[in-house]
Amino acid sequence: MKNYNFLILLCTIFLFSCSTKHIPGEWKNLIQDSNLEGWEKLGSVNTLVENEILTVSGENGLLIFNEEFEDFVFETDFLLESQSTSGIAFRYNEVKKGDPRYAGYLVNLDHNLNQQNPTGSIFNIARAKWLKSTKTDDWNKIALEARGDHLKVMINDTLVAETHNRRSEEGFIGLQANSSGNVHFRNMKVKELEEVEYFNPQIEDYMRNYDEVSLKSMITEDRLDDWSKVGEASWEIKDGVIHGYSNNKGGFLVSKSAYKDFYLKLKFKIEHEDNSGIFIRHDPAMPDEITTDNAIECNIYDHDGYLHEYSTGSIAPIARSWSKMIDYEDWNDMEIFAFEDQICMYVNGIKSSEAHLPQKFNQKGNICIQGGIQVFNDNLPSDIFIKDMFVKDFKGIPFLGY
Repeated sequence: MKNYNFLILLCTIFLFSCSTKHIPGEWKNLIQDSNLEGWEKLGSVNTLVENEILTVSGENGLLIFNEEFEDFVFETDFLLESQSTSGIAFRYNEVKKGDPRYAGYLVNLDHNLNQQNPTGSIFNIARAKWLKSTKTDDWNKIALEARGDHLKVMINDTLVAETHNRRSEEGFIGLQANSSGNVHFRNMKVKELEEVEYFNPQIEDYMRNYDEVSLKSMITEDRLDDWSKVGEASWEIKDGVIHGYSNNKGGFLVSKSAYKDFYLKLKFKIEHEDNSGIFIRHDPAMPDEITTDNAIECNIYDHDGYLHEYSTGSIAPIARSWSKMIDYEDWNDMEIFAFEDQICMYVNGIKSSEAHLPQKFNQKGNICIQGGIQVFNDNLPSDIFIKDMFVKDFKGIPFLGY
């Protein structure tokens, strides 16, 4: 009889473990009843479930779903009442303590666009781009995907933020409650994905530290022999510094060599509201036309503070950078990493933007320095200064990622 009871105990444990195990590919509804079974309140949180709509409010608390997720897709509709703010925590790994902005990840939900972390941003990790389809005081759909270190946020079926980050590998999903007002959620569900293991370095660490390829200077003494001029900007070089002046219509300085997979580093200096940028993988078949249709624009241009749609460090018009990243009185560092469909940018040592691009941009092309006009300020001309420009060409070298 003792053995029989022990067997029953083992079966009970097994069944319980099976009932809480996530099955890849199956959606799990997270709002199943008005009692919010499976959820835990941390701090001051008020909840109400009516007609399958969850309303959350409180004083900087968290409502946590007590199952951990590693690789998953999470979807919900959300409605922010006037002036209300909230957030969705994921891979949150300190249930009893810790700020969800740092103990995992927090996707911000906020009416205010005039800030560093507008709706859809992974707080201080990846800044969301503007989305005109986002509705104020109405329902919007948001989806989060975490697959290995690849994190994505979609709003109304459009990608708004994307990055690779390894702060947290797994944890809980939570809803942030703020004192600013009620936030409503409906159709909330999660789907477990097959786990992705990552042991190799991220693209930027790999390319920076790959010693078998050396950095090659793209500025040869005081000559521009390795570059071609396109457009009406004027260019000169002195003491190793390239100076571009856009005149009234702008133009480009285009490398004669083409690159596909590479690491580019440089220093730039620019005045506030002057316009420039580094265009990469420009299609050599279109030598006299350089646009975001045939090249990737790594932007250098600040206008209107937080509201500037693609400020310095952005991959325009695909991935948005943080605002106010540069020093207008001194030289600034820029790094660009390009490998297959993945592009990553750093400004002054901080990751500014990252994206996986459409196949048409996964090609060998020119590197172009822009002398751009101030498109938001009466089309005024601009100056740009570039120095210490080096490239590391990864032609034929595989990336040891996954």
